[in-house]
Amino acid sequence: MTAQTVAHIKLREPRKLECTVSMSSLNQWKLQFRQFVKQDDQYKEFLASGVHWDPSARNYGFIAETEGLRRSASDIMDDCKDFLHLLAAFLPHGYLTEKLVSPATSFAKAFDIIQEHYGLMPTQESFLDLDSLSKQTGESYRQFYERIQAHARQHLHATPGVAVETATVPDGGDRITVSHANLLALIWLKKIHPELVNIVRTEYSLELRDNKPLAGLVPRIAVNVDNLLSKYDKVGAINS
Repeated sequence: MTAQTVAHIKLREPRKLECTVSMSSLNQWKLQFRQFVKQDDQYKEFLASGVHWDPSARNYGFIAETEGLRRSASDIMDDCKDFLHLLAAFLPHGYLTEKLVSPATSFAKAFDIIQEHYGLMPTQESFLDLDSLSKQTGESYRQFYERIQAHARQHLHATPGVAVETATVPDGGDRITVSHANLLALIWLKKIHPELVNIVRTEYSLELRDNKPLAGLVPRIAVNVDNLLSKYDKVGAINS
C-alpha cells in the first residue's frame, strides 16, 4: 500500500479588531480566531465549552496532565494566561488585557467581555432590532433570510428555567424550532413585500395544505421571488 501524506491546512492569523465592529463581523471574527487557535496544541483546549478555570484558585484550578502534552498544573495555568493574552492582542485597546485575564473563567466568558466592550451583548432590547432589518443592496433573498435567522439565533435565551406562561427554557438554552423558523420565514416574506404572503399562499397551496413547513419552502421561494412578484404585478412595491 502506498503511504499517503496528510496535508494540514494552515490558517492565517485573524485580522486585528477595529475600534468599531458590527455583531455579525465580530461573530465571524470569533469563528476565525477559534479555527486559528485550534492549530496550536498548547492553546486549543481552552476553546472547549467544557473547559473552565478559576483565577482565584491555585494554578487556576488545573491539574497536571497524565497524557497528551503532560504539562504540570502551573504550566497549564501559564498557557491559559498566554491564551488570554493572545486573545487580547487582537483588540484595539490594551486596557482590556487585565480584564480578560482576571475575571474570565472560560473562552465564552472572555468573549462576553469583548462583546460588552463593543456594546454588542445580545439583549431583549437588541432583539427588537429585528423589526428594522431590511434587504441590503446586492444581498440575495436567501441571504436576507439567513441574516434574519442569525439575528434570532443570537438572541435565543441561554438561561435554563426562564419561563413565560407554559414555555420554559430547557437545559442547554433555547434552540430554533421548526415553528420558530416558520415565524421567521413569515417575517421575511412581509419584509420583502407586503403582498408576498398571499402570493405564496396561492402559489404553494399544495405544499402548505400537506403541512410542508413554510421555512422548508424558503430555498424554493428565494430563487423565485422576482418572478412571483412580476407575475402578480407587484414589482414596483418591492421593499417599500
